[in-house]
Amino acid sequence: MIPSRKKDIQPEQKRFYVHSNTLVHLELQKEAYRRGLNPWDLGGLVIQQWIEAGFPNLAPIETQNPCPSPLSSVAESTSGGQ
Repeated sequence: MIPSRKKDIQPEQKRFYVHSNTLVHLELQKEAYRRGLNPWDLGGLVIQQWIEAGFPNLAPIETQNPCPSPLSSVAESTSGGQ
């Protein structure tokens, strides 16, 4: 049986994983240290602000993803990269 929806659900802290190249990871660690935070909290705050801003494009469109997902790599190889 599917439980009924709860009322007044309070947000809770969750940890999840993201992928990046080693240079991005290192820069995040250094910046977190300079701000007196851990990388998890700083990354979460950056993502939160990006979401609250409406997911703006922060880089030029022609910038290549430094860490493409395995699924996008497969799609590109099967479609001829287009």
